[in-house]
Amino acid sequence: MKRMAMVFCVIVVTLVLFQAPAKAQFGIYGGVALPVGDFASTDAKTGAGRALLGFGGGLEYNLSIPALPIGWATSISATYNSVDVGSAKGVEYTPWLGIWPMTGVRVSVPAFPLYAQLQAGVLIGIAPEITQTIGTQKTTYKADPAGAFGFSAGVGAGIGPVKIFARYMSGEPEFEYKFGSASEKSKQVMSVILITVGIEL
Repeated sequence: MKRMAMVFCVIVVTLVLFQAPAKAQFGIYGGVALPVGDFASTDAKTGAGRALLGFGGGLEYNLSIPALPIGWATSISATYNSVDVGSAKGVEYTPWLGIWPMTGVRVSVPAFPLYAQLQAGVLIGIAPEITQTIGTQKTTYKADPAGAFGFSAGVGAGIGPVKIFARYMSGEPEFEYKFGSASEKSKQVMSVILITVGIEL
């Protein structure tokens, strides 16, 4: 009897999902990218990213089922964070860059303009290029872009098409820094809280 009831429920849910017209929305957003954890650390240790407050934004495509408070969200975000050079002299850094293609589930709160989102995907990280000047000699250390598993979890609220959203995004790419004929591999956790304002239509 229980098995029959479970099968019946699965059939009903499947019919609802396939017969209910899906609602699609396209969004664009932008705001600040706050580095956290080791990514923001300035300690003289391995894994300290020395990232400063930056900015970010992206595009998102949402597909929701009107009969259920659940949907699917696919997005691509980009983040830009300068590097804290501290008291170092003769050293220049380009910024940290992150490209975050993600897809996952969005759950809405019935009767309230609130929602939560959980996504997984890829982080494509671009590490800073480091240029050190000693006298008249310049040495440059740079790494190729590196990819890693990434994830995102966040909450948002909206009034009409305007959405305010805060999402935590993290990944740990491994960069291979090259200087002359030598090279050195180093992993770096890139974690940011991206707080944005956007429009969904």
